[in-house]
Amino acid sequence: MVGGIILSLLLLVLAINRYYSKERSELLLQGKQAILEHQASEIQLANTELQESLETLRRTQTQLVQAEKMASLGTLVAGVAHELNTPIGVAVTAASTLHGKVESFENDYKAGGLKKSTLETFIEQSKIGADLTLRNLERAANLIQSFKQVAVDQTSDNKRVINLKHYIEGVITSLEPKWKTTNHRIEIECTEMIELETYPGAIAQIITNLVDNSLLHGFQGFTELGTMRIVAEKTDDRIMLTYSDNGRGIPPEILPRIFDPFFTTKQAQGGTGLGMHIVYNLVTQKLGGEIRCLSADEGGAGFRLTFPLMS
Repeated sequence: MVGGIILSLLLLVLAINRYYSKERSELLLQGKQAILEHQASEIQLANTELQESLETLRRTQTQLVQAEKMASLGTLVAGVAHELNTPIGVAVTAASTLHGKVESFENDYKAGGLKKSTLETFIEQSKIGADLTLRNLERAANLIQSFKQVAVDQTSDNKRVINLKHYIEGVITSLEPKWKTTNHRIEIECTEMIELETYPGAIAQIITNLVDNSLLHGFQGFTELGTMRIVAEKTDDRIMLTYSDNGRGIPPEILPRIFDPFFTTKQAQGGTGLGMHIVYNLVTQKLGGEIRCLSADEGGAGFRLTFPLMS
C-alpha cells in the first residue's frame, strides 16, 4: 500500500517535471526567437542605412565626376577664347589697314593723280591684306568649329557616326591652347577610312584627360621635346586606340591605383584624382570597352583602349 503511494508520488513528480521542462523549453525558444527577430530587425535597419549611404556616395561621386568634366570644359573654353584673340586681332588689324589703303586709293583716284605705280602698289597691298585677313579668319573659324563640336558632344552625350581621324584631329585642334606654347607636340596616326557609331563626347573627354595627364605629370619640368602619340586602328569589329607619351613615366608603385577615384600625386597642387577614373569609366561603361596601362620599360606612359565599332 505504501509502495503504491510512493510510486504514484514519483510518477506525479515526473509528470510535473516534464510539464515545467516543456514550459521552460518553450519559453527559452520564444526568448531565442525574440532575440533573433530583434537582431534580424537591427541587421535589416543597418543594411538599409548602408544602402542609403552607398547611394549617397554614388550620387556624390557622380556629381564630382560631372563637375570635373565641366571644369575641364571650362578650361577648354578659356583656352579657346584666349587663342581666338590672336587670329581675330590680326584679321581686324589687316582689315583696318586695308580699309585705310582703299580710302587713300580712292582719294588719289578722285584727285586725278592716280599713277600706274600707285595702282600696282595698291593691288599688291590689297592681296597681302586680304590674304592675311582670310588666313586668320579661317584659323579662327576652324578653332571655333572644333571647339563647338567637342563642347556639344561633351554636353549632349548623343551617339552618332563619326570619321575617327577627323574627329581626333578636331579634338586636338580644340586642345591646342593647352600645349602650343610648350616644347611638346601631338602626333596622330589613323587611317582616313575608320567610321564608327559611338559616343564622340566620351572619346573627346578621354583624349582631353590623357593629354592633360601628360602635361601635368609626364612633362612637368620636362625641358626636352615631349611627344604625345595617338594611334588608332580597326581590328575586326573593334577599335584599338593607343595613347602614349615619352615623359617621365608612371612609378611602379602607382600603377595598381592609376584608375582609382580620388587618387592623385598632385593633391597639394589642386589635383582631384578623378581624371583617369573618368577615363576608365568612359571606356568600360560608356564605350563598352577595355583599357590597360602599357609597360613603361622604355620610359613614358601608355594606355591601350579597345572598344566596339558600335558602342
